[in-house]
Amino acid sequence: MPLISVVIAMYNSSSCITRCIESILNQTFKDFEIIIVDDGSTDDSYDIVKKISDSYPNIFLCHIKNSGPGHARNFGVFRATANLICFVDSDDFVDPNYLKILYKNKIEHGTKISCCNYKEKGKEITSIAFYSKSPIIKFNEESVLEMLKGPGPYWVVWGKLIDKDLIIKNPIPENMFYEDNAIVFRWFGEAKLISYINDALYHYSYNSCGITKNFSSKKIFFLDALKRQRKYYKKKHFIKAETLITNQIINLFPLLKFNAFKSEHKIKIWFKIECNSIYFLFLILFSNKYSKRTKLLLIKTVLRFR
Repeated sequence: MPLISVVIAMYNSSSCITRCIESILNQTFKDFEIIIVDDGSTDDSYDIVKKISDSYPNIFLCHIKNSGPGHARNFGVFRATANLICFVDSDDFVDPNYLKILYKNKIEHGTKISCCNYKEKGKEITSIAFYSKSPIIKFNEESVLEMLKGPGPYWVVWGKLIDKDLIIKNPIPENMFYEDNAIVFRWFGEAKLISYINDALYHYSYNSCGITKNFSSKKIFFLDALKRQRKYYKKKHFIKAETLITNQIINLFPLLKFNAFKSEHKIKIWFKIECNSIYFLFLILFSNKYSKRTKLLLIKTVLRFR
């Protein structure tokens, strides 16, 4: 049984899947298997991977009916034989020492999750996502507030080495987009301690290739993800984090209402947005946790586009 199962959910990735697989095969750490789940691709992605997998006994290719990235990744996790899971997106790639360093840090610090930094490439921009002052991130309100400030490991399933049991108990949400945002915070909370390295070993490619990159018309699912986070922070009594997420939800409403006009299901989406905005209106107006500015902003948001 291998030490690590690398899970790749793939959908119409013919132009980039070879680069992704090759970056994993070139790892200095060798005790791994690759589980590739083809989520009903309509291009020649499956044939490309099948040809590669025929030459490598540690590559396993599965084909399923198109069901979305959440289901594809969960399918890969249940198919995996290792106790450690590493997700890689089909249009991304990793440094040669990626698995070696993640595994080393995880074992040294005895954590359930090991993370690294990443670089984002696309539109001629390269940026480093997140820095931690400590090799160990303790899940508390202070660390959550720091991670909520911008992009980083808190928002994505990739760039990590994770105990399989943690994912089995807290599976990735299915039938939605922005599923990363709806689950990673819970993994961190259950793990309590996360080992982290600032080296950018993961290369995130912001483009139209792959399974999770083109969701501008599906922002409504981001609202669902934020609501899950807010509920979790409320349960943990992270008042500042709960308030911060609430403000993000309020600021999201105008964008959602604008995008609703462009959707083929605009009536259904509009109704869902209206119900949520009215719910938060009453929730916040009668709470002393929010400032007058926040309350006025919400009233303005609810009345907008009417």
